[in-house]
Amino acid sequence: MFWNPPSFGNFLPSVVLEADIPGKRKPPAGLENLGDHICAKRHELGLTQRQTAKVLGVDHVTVWHWENHRTEPEIGMYPRIANFLEYCPYHYSRSFGELLCLHRAYRGLSKEKMARCLGVHPETVSYWEQGVCSPTVGSMEQVIRILGLSKLILLAACRT
Repeated sequence: MFWNPPSFGNFLPSVVLEADIPGKRKPPAGLENLGDHICAKRHELGLTQRQTAKVLGVDHVTVWHWENHRTEPEIGMYPRIANFLEYCPYHYSRSFGELLCLHRAYRGLSKEKMARCLGVHPETVSYWEQGVCSPTVGSMEQVIRILGLSKLILLAACRT
């Protein structure tokens, strides 16, 4: 007859440790990137990173990475972030390319998706954003329609 030692695994309590990532970050003095905007709004609302993550539909570690400049949010997150912030955190652009890039990102469109909507190659959208070339009148009309921009805003951007 063999002796089986008792198993203590069933008698030990199950412990789950849960804590926020250490080092509470104060709101940034200057808003240099999207993470700074998120951090400032989170502090304004009195939310933790975990609560903010729940609102944005991401993990709390992701919010920590954004706020500590480890990573940047994916373009698809921009609309949710703008809704959380209750404003578009981007400065007004000085060129058509910057305006196109910012509004495309704000709406969560990749260059590829924007290109498909416009019926052009993704590299063409890159060229427009870099200022290498400008869209034709027909493409400009489509950009205005897709992004919901005012012709006056685009004209002002094109003149600078």
